[in-house]
Amino acid sequence: TFKDHLITWVENYLEVTYGKCKAEQCMDDIDQRIAAVASFSGLQCFPKGRGFKQWTGDDSKALMKVYLPAIEGHVPSEIM
Repeated sequence: TFKDHLITWVENYLEVTYGKCKAEQCMDDIDQRIAAVASFSGLQCFPKGRGFKQWTGDDSKALMKVYLPAIEGHVPSEIM
């Protein structure tokens, strides 16, 4: 699934690249960016960022729409 692959991969990339402490700061920033997405038709709000317990297929699809812009600046543009 989206969470199991891409989100976990980004977390692992950040930890390997920056170390655990800096990676956690980056993931906190990504969560803040996801939570700050303005309400708009076709976009789901994630007030706690990516940190929720149960994921549905609809949640994964909705998160895909906001995740790439949220990780911009934290991963190299070649990866984006």
